[in-house]
Amino acid sequence: MANGIDLINALKADVAIRAVDNCPGVPVLIGRKVYGKVQNDSNGIELEAVPSDKTFATMLGFGGANSESAVWHFATEPTHHFVVVPWYSQQAPQGQVYAVFMAFENQYTVHQYVQHAPGAMGGQLATGYRDLWTFADLKAMITALLTRDTAWAEYFQHGNNHLVRKITCYKYPVISVDKAIANVNR
Repeated sequence: MANGIDLINALKADVAIRAVDNCPGVPVLIGRKVYGKVQNDSNGIELEAVPSDKTFATMLGFGGANSESAVWHFATEPTHHFVVVPWYSQQAPQGQVYAVFMAFENQYTVHQYVQHAPGAMGGQLATGYRDLWTFADLKAMITALLTRDTAWAEYFQHGNNHLVRKITCYKYPVISVDKAIANVNR
């Protein structure tokens, strides 16, 4: 039985996902690859200010089993998109963790983001791609995006400062890691 890091590695290795060079394409393609069909953005959780701990728990909580995962589409205003994939780590830190995937309008691809390619992103990101983000890490990123105009540059595009006015999270269904990997590899 595969585990979450195997799904993250399959997503990073997929040629089509690696080539995506625009942020709206990231949730569309990763959703289609993981589930075998394009997913529907409905019933999003909207944030216009830093939420309460309860709202963070609802937004970032993952109810799947250790052998399951999902794809979450985050849309921001101004309009940008990124994907969060929740999974369970069997290594320290054990438990629910996340991977974040991003591309930016003909400036860098998913592969360049994952590889920390500084030229493509306008410079080295202070906090770029990692296979494993903790709940606290992801909460800190969302809080920063909603409160600091420099946060976008730290996480997604060096030199591009702007304050995110709203974040909407669309949670796609829970899926077994084995099935998700089979779909990605198909």
